[in-house]
Amino acid sequence: MILGSLIIAQGITKSGAENLIIRRLLGPFTGSNYGLILGIIVICSFMAAIIPDHSVAAIMLPLVLTVADKTDIKEKNNEMIALVLAVAFSCSIAGLATPSGGARNVIAMGFLEEIYDIRISYVQWVILAAPITIALIPAVFLTLVFVNKVSYRKIDYIQETGKSIDDRQILALSILVLTFGLFLTSGFNGLTLGTCAMIGGIMMHATGVLEWEDSRQRLRWGVMFIYGAALTMGKAMVNHGAADWLAGGLYQMADYGSEYGGDLSIILIIIVVTVLLTNVMSDGAAAAILVPITLAVGAAADFNLAFIAIITAISTAFAFMTSFGTPPNLIVQASGIPTSNDFLRNGVPLVIIAILFLVLAQTYYWGMASEVAGI
Repeated sequence: MILGSLIIAQGITKSGAENLIIRRLLGPFTGSNYGLILGIIVICSFMAAIIPDHSVAAIMLPLVLTVADKTDIKEKNNEMIALVLAVAFSCSIAGLATPSGGARNVIAMGFLEEIYDIRISYVQWVILAAPITIALIPAVFLTLVFVNKVSYRKIDYIQETGKSIDDRQILALSILVLTFGLFLTSGFNGLTLGTCAMIGGIMMHATGVLEWEDSRQRLRWGVMFIYGAALTMGKAMVNHGAADWLAGGLYQMADYGSEYGGDLSIILIIIVVTVLLTNVMSDGAAAAILVPITLAVGAAADFNLAFIAIITAISTAFAFMTSFGTPPNLIVQASGIPTSNDFLRNGVPLVIIAILFLVLAQTYYWGMASEVAGI
């Protein structure tokens, strides 16, 4: 899926269609550096709630870099870091809002149905998770501004006007829209999300928007290898017993928490363990390892298992502290702008805020919302 998404993003960039998207979406936010950062967060959050988060990151990153290149932001390292991390972090927080936002959500729903025969609908997931995304939008903005010491200032960005759209741009945008449509209907058309992305990537070449040499020479192949290595590490943990060892520790901590801190302690332990694990491996691998374990803990504690599945999936989206925890982070790091230390500096406070919001939502909102949603 990552490969297909990157090819689509490359086709959008080469055709010049990214300038059309910038004028329509980012244009109203380009009056100041604060506006640009907030605009990136809002736009990515909206898009990544509908289609997989890494697809949005692959498409939006070159658009953001194009805007930065046409302003003096490119000369200010702290503002560049804030801009590109806004892409990664907003994709992650939006990816938790809907089942289609990331593979980790589908994994959690699959385990819940397969093991306990409990189904969560698309709408039910959105009712519980989307408010967390909305609350995290200003949190991401404030974190990036304060941690990177970005001072408010106006910027001069001259949008290109008067250029008519050409055939290649029409093709590129049509393929983009078609791919989005395939993502949205993947639950009905029998295609996996990876197949949908590759269809779009192949069409970029078949229609002449891209040549093979474009992808061979300019595609960031290393991103796929890094993510593959993260998935392999997760599989190795399962095969060699490390996952079972972690599960045993989680059971012990959960029992201890239940005895001394009540149900809230168990929820906190599940969230913290999940967040720590998802920051050292891919979010999908973390979900695959932990969801069966956390569901078992929830069943033993007589919790609402739908809540436990969603809590675990949402927690795997909080991979803000490392560059390899989620595909959006990898895609952004491939730009060469943020370092591992930048992810850590910005990610630690954001993780703390995100955990707090999740606990508050589960404690004070989900009980009421579940009655409305019928969970």
